[in-house]
Amino acid sequence: MLKKDQRLRKTKEIEGVFAIGRSCYLGGLGMKVVINKLEVSRFTVLVSKKVSKRAVDRNKLKRRIREILKKDLENLIPCDIIVICQPQAIELELVDLKHNIKGILNKLKLYKI
Repeated sequence: MLKKDQRLRKTKEIEGVFAIGRSCYLGGLGMKVVINKLEVSRFTVLVSKKVSKRAVDRNKLKRRIREILKKDLENLIPCDIIVICQPQAIELELVDLKHNIKGILNKLKLYKI
């Protein structure tokens, strides 16, 4: 689980990222990103019922994505990220999820140099 200061939790913050954030989609995953003025990156993962009707499947996908982001956390510039899952994401293996997430982060140029 991500630490409390590494999570986007307030509705206002999430709406702000949706309003002004840059976006990128790749293979069933999408991200909305805004650079923040904090020292840490913050995340939230959105998985709707369109992805899977079963809560078990949605929660499993969320846990996998959070774990991938958690391992990559120290390599990212401070930003607010919303990960949006599309129905194709439920069929992806862990390796494919990692590849897609890293691809999106590269496209959005969020890695520290």
